[in-house]
Amino acid sequence: MALAVFYAYIHRRADDGMVFYVGKGKGARWESSKGRNQHWQRTATKHGWRAELVAHWFSEEDAFDHEKSLIALYRESHHPLCNYTNGGDGAAGVNPSAETRAKISAAGKGRIVTVETREKISIGNTGRKHTIEQRRKNSEHRKGKPLATETVAKIAAALVGRPRSAEARAKISAGRMGIKPSAHCIAMVKAANTGIVRSPEFKAKIVAALTGRPCSAETRKKISDAQIGKAIPQEQRDKISKALAGISHSVERRAAQAAGQIGRPHPKRASNKEVCL
Repeated sequence: MALAVFYAYIHRRADDGMVFYVGKGKGARWESSKGRNQHWQRTATKHGWRAELVAHWFSEEDAFDHEKSLIALYRESHHPLCNYTNGGDGAAGVNPSAETRAKISAAGKGRIVTVETREKISIGNTGRKHTIEQRRKNSEHRKGKPLATETVAKIAAALVGRPRSAEARAKISAGRMGIKPSAHCIAMVKAANTGIVRSPEFKAKIVAALTGRPCSAETRKKISDAQIGKAIPQEQRDKISKALAGISHSVERRAAQAAGQIGRPHPKRASNKEVCL
């Protein structure tokens, strides 16, 4: 048999027994002081408080309805309620004014969160998954708002040396499939990588990751088109020549290279022919 997990509850002032808050909850919410509004906090500090369960309900909707009826009842009886709404909607019924939002924003600016508080927030959020609707709202809220250079540097520093699991990498890869970076994004990545000298270990990892990874015909064509007409500096040619020295290609690869050259005009011969004509 299913248990009634939702309930309606009240908070009374310890000194005179007057009800000063009505709520709906589940679990241990009824006896918790966390997340209460400022009016509640001041009342509890001044008078003390005690919590009482009023009724249990199988559905959240029934618990909300009971909460609304209790709020109406105690207000009519002139109890000093700290509730900001008529109940049935939690904090969803509160629509702070622009002035209130500005005050909250100003109060939070420049406020340094201690390491201990950050750890508590991290522990509290561990395992907590946002709904699709919440993720959509967060995404829309962040669009068009570039992060500050200092913030980007902090995020990068926090991620350095942090290994991702195979599952996490697979999710990131699946999420990026079919998404084409904008010209601005490409330019930023190029600028960030310009002048960076990769270590031999890093290069070895890239080579190992790409070894045996087949490229599609479309990808090979894009690479080929991007290289057409592009002059390779002599220094780079020497490096390529040195890297290939002593490497023997398999019979299959030689045959593939030969097949790829068939019917392909040699650039020098073509130019000589043009001169002769």
